[in-house]
Amino acid sequence: MMLNAAVLVKYSMIPFFVIGGFILLVCFLFTFIPVPFMIFVGPTIAIMGMITG
Repeated sequence: MMLNAAVLVKYSMIPFFVIGGFILLVCFLFTFIPVPFMIFVGPTIAIMGMITG
C-alpha cells in the first residue's frame, strides 16, 4: 500500500518539474532581451530558482 502511494506522489510531481524547468528557461532567455538590467536579472532569478528548487 505504501508503495502505491509513493508511486502516485512521484508521478504527480512531474508537472511541477516541467513547469519549473520552463520558468528557468524563460529566465535564462530574459538574458538576451536588449534591456541592460535584464542581463543581470535573468540569470539571477534562474540561479535563485535552481537553489530554492
